[in-house]
Amino acid sequence: MSEARIFDRNTILKIFLGTLLGGLAVYFAFQGVSFSQLGEVITSAAPWMLAAGIGIVLINVALLALRWWLMLLRTWQGSEYKSLLGGVYLGQMFNILLPARLGELARIYFVNERIETTKSGLLGSLILEKVIDVI
Repeated sequence: MSEARIFDRNTILKIFLGTLLGGLAVYFAFQGVSFSQLGEVITSAAPWMLAAGIGIVLINVALLALRWWLMLLRTWQGSEYKSLLGGVYLGQMFNILLPARLGELARIYFVNERIETTKSGLLGSLILEKVIDVI
């Protein structure tokens, strides 16, 4: 078989687990939600406030990934920044789903698979990030 297969066993497993976790997140997010009340809230919300809120979240995550890149002292590569950005998004998803803050470990694993750096270096940069957050 060709080594350049797009859907190998690991990719299919990741897609399946991602879909399962996403489905569970949506299920738990809508537990006990009255859809008529949800509709009223959405229609009464100011569109510019929703856009501003989404924009602020996206800018915050982009800056978080940039700060992480700075702490790793890497030369600029757009593909590495995208991997760090993906790791931050993945970590936030795990932190929402799992109460034990396991998203930080998911960030390390995700980024380590995509850029050439050590797990200890990633862990050290995350510890530094948390110390900076506390300060």
